[in-house]
Amino acid sequence: MLAEPRRTVALGLAVALLVFPGRVDAQPDDSDDFRYGNAGTSEVSLLLGFSSDALAVGGGFRYFVVDGVAPGLETAFTRADGFTQGFAFPSVRVVPLRLDSFALVVTARAGRVFLSQHRDGWAYGGDAGVLIFLSRHVGLELGYELLKLGPTAFCADLSSCLLRRPVFGVRIAF
Repeated sequence: MLAEPRRTVALGLAVALLVFPGRVDAQPDDSDDFRYGNAGTSEVSLLLGFSSDALAVGGGFRYFVVDGVAPGLETAFTRADGFTQGFAFPSVRVVPLRLDSFALVVTARAGRVFLSQHRDGWAYGGDAGVLIFLSRHVGLELGYELLKLGPTAFCADLSSCLLRRPVFGVRIAF
C-alpha cells in the first residue's frame, strides 16, 4: 500500500522540476529589488516533523509566473498511531499584500489523498495565512487550512469529510 504514495510523490517532484526549471530573470542575492513573490522567483517549502509516535515528511515548490501568483506542487507523507496518509497536490499561491517584513498569502490546492488500509480519494480546498520574514529569503508561515475530501463514499467511514488544521511552515525564496 505504501509503494503507490511513494511513486506518486516521486513522480510529482520530478514533474515539478521539469515544469518549473528555475528563475528566468535571475536577480543577485544582494539586489535591493528582491521581494517575496516577484515574477521569476521561486519558493521551496520543506516538511519534517517527528515525535515518539509520529513522522511527517514532505515538500513543495512554487514558481512566481507574475508578481504575486505562483503555481506549484506539494507533497507530504505522515504516519501517526499506525495510520499513514499521503498527499500530492498541484497548487496556486496568491500573494495579495507583499511588504518587507511580512506578506499575506492565500493558496488553493486540489489532488490525491492516500490513506493506509483504505481506498484512495481526492481533496480540494486551501489555506490563508501570513508569512513573517526572518530574513530576506526565509519566512515563517502561520495560517489555517481547510480541505474537503471526496467523493463522499471515500470519506463516509472517516470522522469527517473536512480536514481543518493549522499551517506552520518555513518558506525559502530565491
